[in-house]
Amino acid sequence: MKYLKIGRFVRPPQVCHFTVVRITDRHPSPVHTHDFFEVFWVLEGRGWHHVNGRNMALRPGDMVLIRPSDRHSFSVVEEPYVTIGNLAFSPARLATLARRYGAAWRDGFRPADVSERVFDLSGPPWRHLAWATEDLHAGRRDAAALERFLLNLQALSADRLALVGEVIPVWLSQALVELKRFEIFRGGTQRFVKLCGYSPEYVARSTRRWLRRTPTELVNEARMNYAAEQLTGTREDIVRIAWDCGFSSLSHFYQVFRRSLGVSPNKYRRQQPHIVGVNGDKPRPEMACSRGVAR
Repeated sequence: MKYLKIGRFVRPPQVCHFTVVRITDRHPSPVHTHDFFEVFWVLEGRGWHHVNGRNMALRPGDMVLIRPSDRHSFSVVEEPYVTIGNLAFSPARLATLARRYGAAWRDGFRPADVSERVFDLSGPPWRHLAWATEDLHAGRRDAAALERFLLNLQALSADRLALVGEVIPVWLSQALVELKRFEIFRGGTQRFVKLCGYSPEYVARSTRRWLRRTPTELVNEARMNYAAEQLTGTREDIVRIAWDCGFSSLSHFYQVFRRSLGVSPNKYRRQQPHIVGVNGDKPRPEMACSRGVAR
């Protein structure tokens, strides 16, 4: 089995390797492993990904995250070829981002089961991927180009997790987009479930199946994103921010915020640079609503 090293492909000042590869062999290529992380996505054609003793179907729109310890190879099915985009980089680069962003960093490479590192980016997310890889296609291999891609990777993968051979339901995908709206996440889990149009039990099973998260976790994530924006961009009182997010208990808000971002709301605000005016910006008009408690 071949063992590939990142130093074979990357020479300073470059920090990553990117290429577009066309695979034509119908028989599996020799299995290899490596000392680097790898991300590949299928541009055209259908094939097989032979990884860690499993055969996983590949189709256009699939993106797969590969850990250094994975053993894998490729082959085509019946079509003449499979074309993939492939990015490789050292573990040190990923560790740098994890340290920089702390609890806010979501490591898509963490799951041991490779099926949990397979993402379906067909549809609108595919255009996002094309935008996220512009620097790489233009020949840039510096830290900024790599980090731009990896940060966008979090956004691409967060709500599009798919099991092999399955695609996240349209109704759930649409609900996740709507969940970013103030009036939806403020209404809590009950509002989110109502938006989905199915029973609470079915929605809970679906979010766990496709997203590995509960409806409550999804709602709280949307709430914390809003809270973080308000803490950074305004001087709004923390009690008001908690109420705006839909929390009737300030202590519960603090608990969820700390679990999500690793620090208290007060400390988070102190750590952020303020680029708005001295008095801060007021909440946007669409955010203004009655201050009643959302349950």
